[in-house]
Amino acid sequence: FKPKIFANQSKYMEKFLSLAKQKGFRVVIVNMPLCKENTSLLPDGVYDKFVERVKELAQNNGASFLDCNRSGLFTKADFCDPVHLHGPGGQKLLRVIADSIAQTSSVAEKASADSRKSNVLQ
Repeated sequence: FKPKIFANQSKYMEKFLSLAKQKGFRVVIVNMPLCKENTSLLPDGVYDKFVERVKELAQNNGASFLDCNRSGLFTKADFCDPVHLHGPGGQKLLRVIADSIAQTSSVAEKASADSRKSNVLQ
């Protein structure tokens, strides 16, 4: 973990989110699932600091945050190695993301409005 790099990456993420908000885009940040073997390699507290910072950036810039690495959502059986989901694990991830977007009113309303516009034009 390199604090200077983390601070720099946070700054760029904040710029991206600010621009997206300014342009009217709705952003969903997905914290990807990882095996415990992967997160245990990080120094104590670093992963939690990362998650809290990303949540803060999302909240401050009107973005949604979906934590797909929360306890119990994915198991070791969903992975082909400590970082990568296998096919069925990837399908599970996409279902979680789609369900979350469908339940997040601001994102779902925007998608629905865009869909209606698209249907009117056809």
